[in-house]
Amino acid sequence: MAGEDAAANGVYSLQLHAAQKKKRGFMLKRLTATLTHIRILVLMLILLCAPCTSMQAYADTDPEETVFTLLTDEVGLSPAAACGVMANMKAESNFKPAISNPWGGAYGLCQWLGLRQTALQSFCASKGYKVSSIKGQIMFMKHELDTQYTSVKNYLHNVPNTADGAYQAGYYFCFHFEAPGDIYNASTYRGNLAKNTYWPLIGSGIPRVQAADTAVGIKLTWTL
Repeated sequence: MAGEDAAANGVYSLQLHAAQKKKRGFMLKRLTATLTHIRILVLMLILLCAPCTSMQAYADTDPEETVFTLLTDEVGLSPAAACGVMANMKAESNFKPAISNPWGGAYGLCQWLGLRQTALQSFCASKGYKVSSIKGQIMFMKHELDTQYTSVKNYLHNVPNTADGAYQAGYYFCFHFEAPGDIYNASTYRGNLAKNTYWPLIGSGIPRVQAADTAVGIKLTWTL
């Protein structure tokens, strides 16, 4: 009987060990599946937070990058057209939104003056922007293009997305939107700045989605 008991105990021990091994394997599979789900959830959260990260770029930490992002995302300009506008902002304010001309009082990225400066202040106040913020000024510029400078808007939206298009945008925006003194030389200079400086720097932007996707509501954005 003692031998039989020992044998039975041995069989039970082996069965228990096998059951415990199977249970550990099952728990390990569940743990692996849980970790996989956690990784998927983390990735989804990262993707969902991507627009928030993009909006943080509007905090004026890198003025040129912020301006380019706003011009393409919010104003809807191509890289070439954005290069033209940026060349003008470089010449007007060196991308300093709070800069004020000590002689004439012109203010901001585009050096708004007189009634246009007053309109900038009113627009930012009504929309909740700081008048010294890049986003507030870009959105006001968009407002001007949509209301008072529609010919400039149409021209910018129709320049070819090429180096020559950047030149055309820079020249036209200077001549018809900024209208500085020595307008012909200034427009030529800014057109060349757009073509020779900003186009090589940011003109190689590639759409993150295909153009056809805009038909289903996906906005095109451009990478630097």
